[in-house]
Amino acid sequence: MPLPLLEFDVIIDSSLQEIDETLSPRQHFISMSNTFESGKWRESSFIDFLMNNLMLTALSAEERNKMVADNPFSAVKEAAKNLRFSSEKDNGKGGEIAEILLYGIMKRYFNALPVVPKIFYKQNPKDNAKGADSVHIVINDDNEFSLWLGEAKFYDSIDNGRLNKPVKSVLTALTSKAIRKESCLILGYKDLDICVNNTNLSDRIKACLSLNTSLDEIKKVLHIPIMFLHECDLTNSANALSEAFKTSLISKHKSCALSFFKKLNEQQRTFKDEDGDTGIYLFDAISFHLILFPVPNKESIITKFYEKANSIKQ
Repeated sequence: MPLPLLEFDVIIDSSLQEIDETLSPRQHFISMSNTFESGKWRESSFIDFLMNNLMLTALSAEERNKMVADNPFSAVKEAAKNLRFSSEKDNGKGGEIAEILLYGIMKRYFNALPVVPKIFYKQNPKDNAKGADSVHIVINDDNEFSLWLGEAKFYDSIDNGRLNKPVKSVLTALTSKAIRKESCLILGYKDLDICVNNTNLSDRIKACLSLNTSLDEIKKVLHIPIMFLHECDLTNSANALSEAFKTSLISKHKSCALSFFKKLNEQQRTFKDEDGDTGIYLFDAISFHLILFPVPNKESIITKFYEKANSIKQ
């Protein structure tokens, strides 16, 4: 069950089948919004959320546990050191911000465990951690688990023409090679044992993800969260989280979600993987969660987040 710890407003969380019967009940979209104060979008609280959740992806579980216990500020400082700091425009910074936001939402809304902190492991140029933007395990009340491999993007627009690239990225992440790679990453690091802290359950997860297990079985527990953090004129012109604003945002996000999933469903049928096989086998067994999060100004957030992170890491 989602945790009541999210600072943002969840405007809608729905299966797309409720809107279009031709779509799968496993295809969901979530529309979220930051709050407003004194007629303004709360940019500083959004930046604070990113900073407060940075260590989930920029530090290993071992480092997080030790540093948070000894000195919480030192954990944030060390996490900030693992960010990209470049004078080049964006240079992947927008993607990093979307990844951090996804890790925070995965923890606070889905109660997910960050078993591969991607920003941390991508620091080593020889490391094999590139691939999915987030890797989590979610454990339910019955001690059953699911594997979540995320995609995270920060766009200046979510117009229909922008959706082909993320569709291709998601389909690439669903190839046998990609899923097996992420499974091996989980098994290769210590974070799983530290995060799960239950030997029997950890062993079951490892058995499911092992090379001896068919990918068909892994796909039965596979979820793909897709974060679209995006610049939005509606949000830029709003001064409160009013019903009128919510209604307009839901309409915009529904349209985007329908377009995205229709493209995804259509293109997966003709998608060729690295072995030349066509289509994603057991595609209908996989669950998808498109998370749409609007901001008023992309460049302002990138600039202010990295200014704050840079001041902290000094």
